[in-house]
Amino acid sequence: MFVGARRTVAGQLRLMMPLWLLCAAAVLSMSPLPADAADTVLPGANAPVVGRPFTLIDQDGRTVTEETYRGKWLLVYFGYTHCPDVCPMALGNIDAALAQLDAGTRARIQAIFVTVDPERDTPAVMKDYVGAFPEAGIIGLSGTPEQVMMIEKAYRVFVQRHDAHDGEYSMDHTSVIHIVDPTGRFAGLVSDLMGPDRPAARLRQLVN
Repeated sequence: MFVGARRTVAGQLRLMMPLWLLCAAAVLSMSPLPADAADTVLPGANAPVVGRPFTLIDQDGRTVTEETYRGKWLLVYFGYTHCPDVCPMALGNIDAALAQLDAGTRARIQAIFVTVDPERDTPAVMKDYVGAFPEAGIIGLSGTPEQVMMIEKAYRVFVQRHDAHDGEYSMDHTSVIHIVDPTGRFAGLVSDLMGPDRPAARLRQLVN
């Protein structure tokens, strides 16, 4: 998906929304986290070390670190704006899941979309992209390739670039929703392919 001269990324996503439910997932989840971490709660000493210190740039050009979001439950998803179907479907599921929550629960949660393609996903591009989900309040994070690589390692995210003959490229990446508690500890994974009901139920369980 490319930003055209006459159509913004957000506009393209709005046109795609009716197609999300018809799109099969093209990317399998390949997270190195333990298999039993998916869709589970792993409190206390059993929690894998996820989310070590990082520094990135948000969609408004501000420098942020892991401390910026302390006190909030985080939904962290890694992807990129040129992703043809899996990433917009995942963000759509996050949007719909948050819409199911009551206002008090919703206020304690922050959704974050971290690019795995900083070469193309500048803060301005990320702002346009997450702007397609205004009710969800998703924050888009980018940075230098080195900064992005650090947070990928911190969250144990697999990323691999595939170059095409026409000079374009795609990115294979782990496709799951990470849940992080207000102290910065990993609380579990939720599949991005299961629709909004599962993450909504998990968040009600964790946050309340």
